[in-house]
Amino acid sequence: MISIHSMEVDHNMYIYTQTGAVPDRSDSTFGYGVIFPVGVRASADVQRQLQIEANSYGDILQADFVDSYRNLTLKMLSSLRYLSLAFQKEVVVLKIDSDVGWRIQNVTGYIKTVIDTTKTGFHCYR
Repeated sequence: MISIHSMEVDHNMYIYTQTGAVPDRSDSTFGYGVIFPVGVRASADVQRQLQIEANSYGDILQADFVDSYRNLTLKMLSSLRYLSLAFQKEVVVLKIDSDVGWRIQNVTGYIKTVIDTTKTGFHCYR
C-alpha cells in the first residue's frame, strides 16, 4: 500500500516507473499488488481523474472521508480495514509514503529472510 497525500495526474505511473511496480508484471514477477488510498475529493475534475485511474489500473481505494492532511488517520484506518477484510490470506502488508524510494527486490528479500510469516503481528524497520 502506498499512501499518498495528494493525487496528481500520472502520479501512479511515476510511482510504478520509480519502483519497478509496472502493473502488468508486478503481481506475476514478485507476487504483490499496489493500492493508493484516497478520500473524497471536492473537485469534480479530480474525481474524474481518480475514476480514470481506477478503471485503468484498479489500484485506487477510495473511502468516504474528506481527503486532507488532517484526515490521514482516517485514511490509514480505512486502508487497514479494507486490507484486513479483502486479503485475509495475505501474510505481509508494506505501508510506505509516496515520497519514499524502495526497491522491490530488496523488500522481497527482506520479507523472505527476516520476517516470520507464520506469526501474526507488526514488524517495523527503521
